Amino acid sequence: MSSLTFPEQIVQFLRSNSGQFAAKTIARATNLERRKVNQMLYGILLRDGKVICDASSHPPLWSYPVKNTQDMDETDEDEKHVKTVVFVDLGNIHDVLQHLENYADECNVYAFADRAFNGFGVNPSPKNKNIRVCQTKDEHKNAADVEMIWTAAEIVMNTDPKAAYKVRFIIFTKDNGFRSLKTILERYDVVEDVIFAQTWQEAREFIE
Repeated sequence: MSSLTFPEQIVQFLRSNSGQFAAKTIARATNLERRKVNQMLYGILLRDGKVICDASSHPPLWSYPVKNTQDMDETDEDEKHVKTVVFVDLGNIHDVLQHLENYADECNVYAFADRAFNGFGVNPSPKNKNIRVCQTKDEHKNAADVEMIWTAAEIVMNTDPKAAYKVRFIIFTKDNGFRSLKTILERYDVVEDVIFAQTWQEAREFIE
C-alpha cells in the first residue's frame, strides 16, 4: 500500500509521465476511484497550482505544470464495472444537456420533455445522436415524469444480475418528487447508486 496521500499519488503519476491524461486514466494508473481523482484534481491540486487542466478537451486533460506536454491518445476503455445512465429533466434543467453531448458516446443519456417543450433538446435537437430525447405526446402535465420513471424501471429490469457491471443513475432535475427513486432503485442489486444534481458542476466528476 502506498504511503503517499491521494493528492500526492496523483501528482507523482503526472510528474513521472509526460503527457496529458483524462481523469479515468489517472484513476486507473493510481488505483484510485475516478470520482475521488476528480475531486482532488478540481479541488486542492488545481487550486494550489500543482496540476494544469486543459478544459478545452472533452474530457478535460490534466498534466504536471512544469512539463511541456503533448496530447496523449486516449485509447483506454471506460471503467467496466459501472455503467452510467444519465437522465435530464428538460422541464427544469436547461443547461446540462449541452455538456452531455461530449459524453454520450460513453454514457447512456436520456432527456425528457413534455409536449409543449421547445428548448434545446427539441429545438434544436442534440448533434450527438446517442442522446435519446423522449418528448411525450400526452398533454397530461406529469406525462414526462411518468416516462422517466418507466424508463428507469425498464433499464433495471433489463439488466442481467450476472452482468459484469452495475448501473449508476445520474438524474438532473429540480423536482424533489423524484428523490424517492433513489430508495426504490437502490433496492436492486444491479444498481450501483442513484445521484441527483441540479447543475453540471455537481455531477461532472462522475461523468468526465
